[in-house]
Amino acid sequence: MATIVLVLFALFVLPFYLHTKVSTMPEFLEKRYDRRSRQAFSGFTVFTAMFIDAAADLFIGGLVLQVFFPDIPFMVLVAGMALLGGIYVIMGGLQAVTITDTLQGVLLFLVGVGIFVAAFADVGWSFGALRDLAPEGGFTLAPPADDEFMPWPGIFTGVFWLGVYYRMTNHIVVQKVLAARNIDHGRWGGCSPASCSCPCWCCSSSPGSSPGACSTTSRTPTWPGSASSSSTSPPACEPSPSPRCSPP
Repeated sequence: MATIVLVLFALFVLPFYLHTKVSTMPEFLEKRYDRRSRQAFSGFTVFTAMFIDAAADLFIGGLVLQVFFPDIPFMVLVAGMALLGGIYVIMGGLQAVTITDTLQGVLLFLVGVGIFVAAFADVGWSFGALRDLAPEGGFTLAPPADDEFMPWPGIFTGVFWLGVYYRMTNHIVVQKVLAARNIDHGRWGGCSPASCSCPCWCCSSSPGSSPGACSTTSRTPTWPGSASSSSTSPPACEPSPSPRCSPP
């Protein structure tokens, strides 16, 4: 879905943005409508960036850091990340953010491929074994219409429009493309992640859909620092000569 939305953005929406020579999405809305739309969208963007995007990133980052630094309070780690990130962005500007995003994208792609290869090798390079280890429906792109979590009509009535907002109007995402030298340069910038989204999705989702592929133990998920964070449940299966591990 991300690929489709990014291609549509690069072909049809991006030329309007670059033609107006704006540097932010709220500025585009002010030129297209009025100052009230700019202020409303600016407030909405700041709110969602702080309490949805940044809050989730800081929370997950704090959990990861607490694994390495268990003696440091969780809120201190979160505050430290927020402070260092703010200083980096303020001092470096959009160029620093672009460089960081590029490095993170390359790193995530390489790590995703590495995890995929490790999971695939662990099941004897058998895609069928990897699929059998997944929970029921783990490899289904279009769940049935009565699915409680994501019925297939929701892909078109919900997921698609969320993608349109996030990849076509979200200031945090679109601002990087607004710095393009020309339309062709911007379209290359929009189509490049579109071409990478499918292989990245395959590399990241396959091991995630088959959590038993790289582990023969079942761990009880707990928050770092809790009393039971170091406890694990008995092995999910006994070691066997076969690369595939059967469920208990």
